[in-house]
Amino acid sequence: MKIDRFEYAIETNSSPSIVDQLNNLPIRSINGAVVYVRDVAHVRDGSPPQTNIVRVDGQRAAMMSIMKTGSASTLKIIRDVRDKIESIKGQLPPELRIKPLSDQSIFVRGAISGVVREAMVAAFLPPAGAAVTDLALREGDAAMLGIGNDPRIVAHFATQRAQIKSMREALPAAAAKQGLALQPPAA
Repeated sequence: MKIDRFEYAIETNSSPSIVDQLNNLPIRSINGAVVYVRDVAHVRDGSPPQTNIVRVDGQRAAMMSIMKTGSASTLKIIRDVRDKIESIKGQLPPELRIKPLSDQSIFVRGAISGVVREAMVAAFLPPAGAAVTDLALREGDAAMLGIGNDPRIVAHFATQRAQIKSMREALPAAAAKQGLALQPPAA
């Protein structure tokens, strides 16, 4: 609620299904007479008064923030908004400019790219280590790797090979679902 230049957060213990029902909420009782919201105000569905001014490149502008909710994909929302803007640009006056000010999907793409890069490193480096270990074990030169003839190491690499194969099969599909193409890490 805004009174003068102050804004107050008001919490209620119920939520009417129809906004107009808020007008029927009692506020207090004075000498047996109940005072309702409708007696001191009118509640309606609307937007709050604008309390800020937006300027872009020193000129007055209108700004619309688009926020993701729930489990919606940030990347899909940005892609859909950009597509919609392109589809309506031809219907707008030529002097009207639409300019994105902030795009948080850059950070999401960066995070996904980092995860994919690390997953690829995890997928490609262990097989190289396993190949060296296998070669050393086959040549009877396990001491060269400092691991000795420990059967646990051999079992570890056998298990690791199965996990790597599974990752190699699942990773490209997961990346493609997010609109990313996988490239092996640079040597």
